Amino acid sequence: MSLTQIATASGMQPSKAHRYLVSLARVGLVAQSPSSGRYDLGPAMRRLGVESLRRRTS
Repeated sequence: MSLTQIATASGMQPSKAHRYLVSLARVGLVAQSPSSGRYDLGPAMRRLGVESLRRRTS
């Protein structure tokens, strides 16, 4: 998603959403594509999702 899409969906100003995204990226929860600038799930969030799925099937 783009910063604008995230800001709109969350009801935040883009500057505030950007600050949150920077913090989330630092801990690996989101990642920004160098080519498109769009945001996606980061490696830590993917691991969390896999662990969540693993626990649901146990």
